[in-house]
Amino acid sequence: MTVLSSTYVAVFGLVLARVGGLLVAAPVFGARQVPAQSKIGLAVMLSLILTPLQIGRAATPPADPLAFGALAGCELLVGLAVGFAASLIFTGIQIGSRLLGVQIGFGFGEVLDPHSGAGSGVLDGFYTVLATVIFLATNGHYAVLAALAHTFQVAPVGGQPPTVNPTQAMALVQAVFEVALRIVLPTTGALLLADAAMGLVSKVAPQMQVIVTGAPVKVAVGLVMLAASLPTTALLMQAVFRDLGRSIAAVLGG
Repeated sequence: MTVLSSTYVAVFGLVLARVGGLLVAAPVFGARQVPAQSKIGLAVMLSLILTPLQIGRAATPPADPLAFGALAGCELLVGLAVGFAASLIFTGIQIGSRLLGVQIGFGFGEVLDPHSGAGSGVLDGFYTVLATVIFLATNGHYAVLAALAHTFQVAPVGGQPPTVNPTQAMALVQAVFEVALRIVLPTTGALLLADAAMGLVSKVAPQMQVIVTGAPVKVAVGLVMLAASLPTTALLMQAVFRDLGRSIAAVLGG
């Protein structure tokens, strides 16, 4: 029976802190509907796989419990940062779907988002499920795990945290707003034309209650345009998720 050394156990604890931080903040992995037992089991399994690769590369863990706790906290922050970077694209999709729902007229009907556990618009749940399916279909979860493994290459546990490339970080944030705008713009353009048409109708036939009849018209136009732009939106999500791993690696200076 092999006796594990104290160094091996300490390195395993640091690796587990980084992996656990990722699984808390990463999309899909960190969703509220995923049982905590599954997250803990996956974190332990990934840590058991990654720990042997860090033995010999990691700095010697401090013997002082307070120093070790501070170091584990730093590793937790690294994992949280990677998970947060991966979830930014989902944030952009949620921003776009929220704006789209308000413009169509669904702003008053909020439901519970199972991904974040917070209140969300009617369309948010649809786009969250669509993004999750495309994320898994394009192996986005593998890209997130590959980005985590990349952090161990550029910044072994116990050493200096990975260096963030500010230019690439800004590019990733820019991609969030780009995704949101590209989701919103087709339907927004159609709704503006619908508003203009209803304005002309109100001038031609003042007796018509445009405020009353306009709401169903906007909903119909919005849903038709949403369905028409859905293939383009799906292709956009596929492209973004395929580049997710490279984007995170670039942010970390890889």
